[in-house]
Parts: sequence; structure tokens; C-alpha cells
Amino acid sequence: MKVKDNLINIIRIDNTDYISLTDLASYSNPLDPSGVIRNWMSTRN
Repeated sequence: MKVKDNLINIIRIDNTDYISLTDLASYSNPLDPSGVIRNWMSTRN
């Protein structure tokens, strides 16, 4: 999948599609995508 000129990987498992959070986070912060993911995880219950 291409989002705003960035490729986002998709994997299908048992007929369910999953997108790569790392690819999405790299769009927000290419130097440290793990920081974006840590922030998402810390704000979710």
C-alpha cells in the first residue's frame, strides 16, 4: 500500500490484513520510529 508516497507493508494472516506500524511510524519520525510506537503504546489501555 502507498500512503503519501510512502510504502506501507501489509501481511495477510488467516484472511485478515495487518499493516506495519513500523512503516507508519517511520513516516512520522524516520530517525526513531520506535519512539512513535512507544508513545502510541503508552497512551493505550
